[in-house]
Amino acid sequence: MTQDNPLLSPLQVGELKLRNRVVMSPLTRARAEAGHLPGALMAEYYAQRADAGLIISECTMTAVDGSAFVAEPGIYTAEQVAAWKRVTDAVHARGGLIALQIWHPGRATHPYNNGGAVPVSSTDRAIADGSNASTAQGPQPYPAPRRLDDGELAGIVELFREMPKPLLLHCKSGADRAGLVSAIYLLTEKNAPVDEAIHELRFWPHGHVRQAKTGILDHFLDTYREHYRAHGTAFMDWIEHHYDRQAVRDSFHSSWWANRLVDGILRRE
Repeated sequence: MTQDNPLLSPLQVGELKLRNRVVMSPLTRARAEAGHLPGALMAEYYAQRADAGLIISECTMTAVDGSAFVAEPGIYTAEQVAAWKRVTDAVHARGGLIALQIWHPGRATHPYNNGGAVPVSSTDRAIADGSNASTAQGPQPYPAPRRLDDGELAGIVELFREMPKPLLLHCKSGADRAGLVSAIYLLTEKNAPVDEAIHELRFWPHGHVRQAKTGILDHFLDTYREHYRAHGTAFMDWIEHHYDRQAVRDSFHSSWWANRLVDGILRRE
């Protein structure tokens, strides 16, 4: 059968050996129980689909203030980790593999979902495309978020460090911020060379355009690379003692044609 249909043949993906090449993409189901706990219904749902070579889970909260809508699961408490363990055990019992897709909604949420907490993002501009946040009180206009403070970056890195593995990072706006966090993960968790980390931000196959305004992410990493080559400073030490956000922003200049490509065609933030 596999000779006739290569889709059903095994595939090695890093440390994972998939029994076939069918990968189940993330599907939002909003079936978590109180406290954003995965329950029996979620375990049954994923176990039913264990014949896929790999399952990628629905988006999963990484922080208590990271709820984008109602009843999505979380992975930031010991109880949630234990509940996810029951889900993964059910998948493994049927011979399947599952990777957890983690996310933080950034500005794409509402205080109603997070105990009144104002959304945090890389910008202080509200989403203004006519869409609304989904809340238990019904659709609500997206509020203006607050910018993440430089002093909070170490906590964000620690948050991802504590996540159970394997996991998959998700970015609603495309590959740009997912690429940045992947680069930071390589620098802080894997002690990877700076050049390898920067390679996470590239046009092919991710569609990242460094000449556009999204190139501020490349410029941020390039600035660190220059400092590292001169001083050998670890990434988090650079963030805490040398990084100058305003200087990085002032020294970056995008191209009009690249911005038109990103805004009009790729539709990135």
